[in-house]
Amino acid sequence: MKMRKTTRLLGIGLITISLLLIAIYFYQRNEVAMCATAEKLFVQVLKEEIQRKGKALGLFVTSSGVLTDTLPLILHITTQEGVRTYRIDPNKSKKNISQHLQERSCHSVVCEESGFSSDTLNLLWTSKLEEQFVLIKSAIRVSRTNLNGRAFFAETKMHDTYQPPISFIAYLGDRCEIEVCGFFFYSWFTVFLFHLFPFVMIVGIAITLAILFYFLFRAKKRLLLAQVSEECLMAEREREQQEKLVNTEEEEETTPLVYILSPELVFDASQRQLIFNGEVRRLSPQICTLLSAFLIAPDYTLTRSEISEHLWGSKYSAKESFRTTLFRLRKALSIDTSISIRKLDSDHFQLQLAKCNYDQITKL
Repeated sequence: MKMRKTTRLLGIGLITISLLLIAIYFYQRNEVAMCATAEKLFVQVLKEEIQRKGKALGLFVTSSGVLTDTLPLILHITTQEGVRTYRIDPNKSKKNISQHLQERSCHSVVCEESGFSSDTLNLLWTSKLEEQFVLIKSAIRVSRTNLNGRAFFAETKMHDTYQPPISFIAYLGDRCEIEVCGFFFYSWFTVFLFHLFPFVMIVGIAITLAILFYFLFRAKKRLLLAQVSEECLMAEREREQQEKLVNTEEEEETTPLVYILSPELVFDASQRQLIFNGEVRRLSPQICTLLSAFLIAPDYTLTRSEISEHLWGSKYSAKESFRTTLFRLRKALSIDTSISIRKLDSDHFQLQLAKCNYDQITKL
């Protein structure tokens, strides 16, 4: 029983761990997909905003320019103070939203003329995120470095109540002088909501398994209680029968019967014992009662219901208890091979002696 309980608990534990690992896998996949979607929308907002401002200024840019990666990352710009040389950071160049020189030059002009509003960019980005069911909090910081190397910043309000933010960085302009940082803040619940179906399935499976285990446990518990109740009832009947036999023997005023079953075997009902060639063997009250019932029955034959009536006071008994009592009587009589109990049919049992003659002695 303890082994079965341990196995059951181990199975429940393995299922729980499996569901937990599956939930962690989907959580991490949702988190990666949500970050990728947020970064894609961040770059998309920047491109759409720079195009809108360019059209407002009357600038039309084609994407047929030369790729920056084919040219040296060094620019020479003529200012009022003369020609200045600027070296472009390769990492910043790779993160520029455009890889064409003409587009970058136009972006520089647009940003110089109209600039970027961090609040406007953040509103546009938030709107795009909500359309894709990415329910996060966002913030944007815009910094611009002029030709003299001085930087100017503008940013929206950060959200301190969430976990540390994840940031994306994009650059604009021919010198990558405009840096736009996008921050987004989210909780674990936001990750679940991004793609909720896998988690609903996991919770549904867990609830189904919990209900199944509950009903299986209740059914098994009821079965065990029924078995225990039946065993207790049979034990109580046997105890009452034994007490009845003991009381009957104590109150009986007549001399008990002694049966000579064969020249070698004698049955003493009063002492509940078999005497075989002088060797005494004790019998249990049930075995003694059953043997006595066979000896006083017509043709030494009893039906199944008669045996149950003699032993348990009822016409019905458990099959296991019936077979056990009959087996013990057969085993007790096996010391004399001339005596046996034969099953005539499915309902009748007969005590067979070596010869039909026997002596019934009422007084010694």
